Amino acid sequence: MATSNWDGERASARKLENDIESSLAVFSKLCHAFSSVGGKNGHADDQEEPLMAERKSQECIRELESLFTKLGETNERLAQLAVELGSMPKHNSLVQRHREIFNDYTQEFKKAKSNFVASREHAELLSSVRKDIHSYKASMGVPNQTDFLLRERASLGNSERGAEGLEQHAIEMHEAIKANRGLLTSIGSRVQVMAAKFPAIGGVINAITARTRKERIILGLVLGVCLFFLLWSTVLR
Repeated sequence: MATSNWDGERASARKLENDIESSLAVFSKLCHAFSSVGGKNGHADDQEEPLMAERKSQECIRELESLFTKLGETNERLAQLAVELGSMPKHNSLVQRHREIFNDYTQEFKKAKSNFVASREHAELLSSVRKDIHSYKASMGVPNQTDFLLRERASLGNSERGAEGLEQHAIEMHEAIKANRGLLTSIGSRVQVMAAKFPAIGGVINAITARTRKERIILGLVLGVCLFFLLWSTVLR
C-alpha cells in the first residue's frame, strides 16, 4: 500500500514540477511584454495593452502560487512515505531531489516576480509623470501647434516690414549726405574764388590758418611737457 502511494505521489510531484516550469516560462514572457508596453505614451489606446499584460501576469502569479503550495504538500507526503518505507537511500535521494527542484523553481519565481513588481512601479511612475505634465500644460494654457505657427509667421512678417523700413531710411540718409557734401564742396569753391578775386580776404584767411597752426603746435608742446613731468613724477614715486 505504501509503495503504491509512493508511486502516485511521485507522479503528482513530477506533473506539478512540469506545470510550474511551463507557467514560469509564460510568466517570464508576460513580464518582458509588460516592461516593453509600460514605456509607451499615455494615450487611451496605449493604456489597454499594459493593463491587459498586468492582468494576465497577476493571474499567472496566482496560478504559480497555487502550484507551489500543492508541490510543497506533495513533497511532504513523499517524505512521510519514505519514512514508512524504511527510509531507504533510494527513497531519501528522490525526496531530496524533489525538494531541490522545488527550491530552484521557488528562487526563479521570486526573481521573476520581483522584476514584474519593479516594471509595474516604473510604468506607474511614468504614467504619473505624464499626467502631471498634461495637467500642467492644460492649466498653463499651452497653445497648440497651429497657433504657435501662426504667431511665428506673424512675427516673421513684422520683422521683414521693419527691415524694409530701415533700408528705406538708410537710403534717404545716404541721399541727404550726398546733397550736403555737394553743398560743402560748392561753398569751398566759392571761398576760393572770392580769395582769388580779393587778395585782402585771402591774406586774412592765410593769417587765420597760420595762427591756428601755431596754436596747435604750442598746445601740443604744452601737452607733451605736462605728460613728461607726469611720467617723471610717477617714476620717482
